[in-house]
Amino acid sequence: MLKNLKKLQRNIFNFSSHRETSDAEMEVCFRLINFASQGNVKALEEELKKGTDMNSSDYDLRTTFHIAASTGQEAVVKFFLDNKIPPISDRFGAFP
Repeated sequence: MLKNLKKLQRNIFNFSSHRETSDAEMEVCFRLINFASQGNVKALEEELKKGTDMNSSDYDLRTTFHIAASTGQEAVVKFFLDNKIPPISDRFGAFP
């Protein structure tokens, strides 16, 4: 069942973003977005130390920065700015 769910998620992700996405890329993206939406700066710091691509994006090319800004996670936005992680636009041209 879990395998089928992952396959469905990947298909939706690929269809929406118009690019092939691996399970690993999806997991990184969802993990970072989860951390950002919860304001978990400590977890994001650990990811950055590991060399994780902090601009990993979802199906609409929204990044962790987008999610943090749109959910009012000021500490996460500050983390991105302090670490000079550049904001990038989503597929609609919007920036965080």
